[in-house]
Amino acid sequence: MIKENILALALLFLSLGSCNSTPDNTDPVWGSLDFIDLTGQVMETDSLPLPYRITISTEEKLLFVVNRQGNNNGYIWVFDLVSGNFLKSFLRSGAGPGELLHVGHLQILDQELVVFGTLEKKLLIYDLQGIRAEGLPMPKQVITIKANSVRSPYMINNNLIVDTRFNFKEDSIARLNFYNGEGELVSISGGFPDASADLGPVHLTEAYRCFVGVNAGKVVLTNAYTDLMEIYDEQGNLLEVVNGPDNFEPLMKPRESGGGVMIAPTSETRRAYSFVSVGNDEILSFYSGELNSKSQNNKRRFVLFSSSGEPLKSYNLDIPILHFDVDWESRVVYGVTDEYKDGDNELAVITYKLD
Repeated sequence: MIKENILALALLFLSLGSCNSTPDNTDPVWGSLDFIDLTGQVMETDSLPLPYRITISTEEKLLFVVNRQGNNNGYIWVFDLVSGNFLKSFLRSGAGPGELLHVGHLQILDQELVVFGTLEKKLLIYDLQGIRAEGLPMPKQVITIKANSVRSPYMINNNLIVDTRFNFKEDSIARLNFYNGEGELVSISGGFPDASADLGPVHLTEAYRCFVGVNAGKVVLTNAYTDLMEIYDEQGNLLEVVNGPDNFEPLMKPRESGGGVMIAPTSETRRAYSFVSVGNDEILSFYSGELNSKSQNNKRRFVLFSSSGEPLKSYNLDIPILHFDVDWESRVVYGVTDEYKDGDNELAVITYKLD
């Protein structure tokens, strides 16, 4: 029976892949937009950990870098945003008070730093002003997300949290989960593209894997394996679906896993978007368009959109970055890289000025 299911799924995804007809060596062209070359500037900082994520607070002039290794030095490293001086590190790896086993992402919400603990399904909330004070900061609030599967929750405000939904049942398929300030599920919302009609609920989640950006009352989803961007309001109403330049579907293949059938990218799967930052009036995201197995452009290319999804500009980066945050007022992008060559040092904070 499993083999029959695998064969059926293989035929299904081959048919979906027929939409993926743009030549592999064709650069994505957003209407009449040409790529603008940006030259990165290395920000002088004290020694960096192995970087994983970066977030900035422009009001408090703080730069946060997530240490991929955690360990006793702490997951969160704090630098002065202006001088680059190291201020402190905190949040050690562990299961005790004020510790996490893994950090998923950071978020600045008003005067608070929100840290997502992946394995614990928790959001740790810190007062930004208290981070500069002496001693190790402790969270002023901890929210546990009450769900079987938690992916990448972001706080819209103190009473509303959004996350992409992992679908298990046919009768409750949706794109987004909304939780209250206690971490309790209050609503589900959003649908999937028409091409997904024949996919099961679990497969939908994998085929339409996406990245989340939240700001100004909007929730933006950028898809990894199809060049679609979706813009929702904070109630989960779909405002815009933005078609990419290449119009390709998420080409996947079935594979056996734990006695069942899952799906995974194939050698022909293409990479679309990755991380996204949402400003009051604009949206910035990585975009590739290349084969997933060969793509490096998901760390070297940005596309800038209006808040309604109209493509405005596209950029090539001379130094690849792993993750980024944006000072929208000064239009400066802060990114972390592990590919900067300066003697033996490959770790750096890189800034790019958006023109």
